[in-house]
Amino acid sequence: MAVRCKRLAGLGFGLGLAFARAALAVDWHLETQAGLSQEFHSNIRLLPRQLGPRAVWGTDLGFTTRLIAREAHWQVQGRARLQNQFYAPIEHIDAQNQFLDLDAHYATERSRWALTANYTDDALLASQSDELVGIVLTRVQRSLTSFAPAWTYAWSERTRFTLGYSYHAADYDARTQFSYVDSRSHTASAGFEHQLTERLGLNGTLAYTAYRADQRAIDYVNAMAGFRYAVTETLDIGVSGGGQYSFSETELRTFRQALVFIGPIPVRVLIPEDVTLKDAQFGPLVTATARQRFESSEWQLDYSHQISPSINGTLFESDRVVLTGRHRFSERLNTSLTLSYTDQAFPLFNGEILSQVSYRLGAELTYALTEHWRLSGTYQYALRDLGDRDGAFSGRQDDHAVFLRLKYDFDPFQF
Repeated sequence: MAVRCKRLAGLGFGLGLAFARAALAVDWHLETQAGLSQEFHSNIRLLPRQLGPRAVWGTDLGFTTRLIAREAHWQVQGRARLQNQFYAPIEHIDAQNQFLDLDAHYATERSRWALTANYTDDALLASQSDELVGIVLTRVQRSLTSFAPAWTYAWSERTRFTLGYSYHAADYDARTQFSYVDSRSHTASAGFEHQLTERLGLNGTLAYTAYRADQRAIDYVNAMAGFRYAVTETLDIGVSGGGQYSFSETELRTFRQALVFIGPIPVRVLIPEDVTLKDAQFGPLVTATARQRFESSEWQLDYSHQISPSINGTLFESDRVVLTGRHRFSERLNTSLTLSYTDQAFPLFNGEILSQVSYRLGAELTYALTEHWRLSGTYQYALRDLGDRDGAFSGRQDDHAVFLRLKYDFDPFQF
């Protein structure tokens, strides 16, 4: 009996030692950051002048933590960011935002499995991107969820294929007067990359997306092919072109006039009817990029022509040009510059086309006070031109914004 106990103890010790050795092979890394920001906006909601936009001062308190676990063949990274925004004198646009991200991958000699998942619960006004069309009149709380697994296989040293799937969900607070609709989309994609020469690489993608929103369904197929060429050791250019075929169905509630005889006198009444509108269209897709690297700076120019659903559930076309630059003056002082131009057009149900042009300018200067403290100043200018329309929402609206941020990076914790 004693011998058996000794054998069990030895087996347990061996398993524990093996687990300890396996655990030691995993590198755990924890990073945390806290920040305080003061900001000023001359017209934070981009309201027309006739509606009396007001300037606001804001305070942003943020906290970010990131946990990384890596091993020879895999890596998992999770990030959580909390943001609290308080404004005066307009208090009802205060917001508490949460952002959660997960990135994981596992690699073998030829294959790489990857997974990304994101969850956002925020106010639309705080994180509205240029891809979201519409005029934000107030804070609109929303939640965004995405899930995207992918598999990449290296056919050879020069050629690899990728299969992917992505799911996106957007949910907005019940504010029907602002035309924000909940939506779901599923996308299946396939792509390839081939390094033809040391400087020239070829690529192509084929994707199918099923988009579903309130009373609207859009199915579209994207096909693109392009190349990336290293002109010199510091200059890269890339161009891709293709097309998109889409088919959409929209359900509308209409009313038909009819005469109803109530006694001897006819009465005109409205009878509701459900109508389904169907539409099919084809449009071009283009992306182009050029990147120039210098000893202490880098510049990149991007152009894209895209067709995709907007936050109100309609397809819109957009042309976008973005110029970004970064320069390092010293180990402590860095600066960045962003210029963008976006021209968007989206159709109405009556056949009219609405257009919207946006200009954005952003400049930031960051200085590392110490190893842990960083101070940055940012200026942003946004100009939206809605053209000559009937009603209050027409003409140009702009916003000048200034940010002053102080961030503290805690010592990384490795265990």
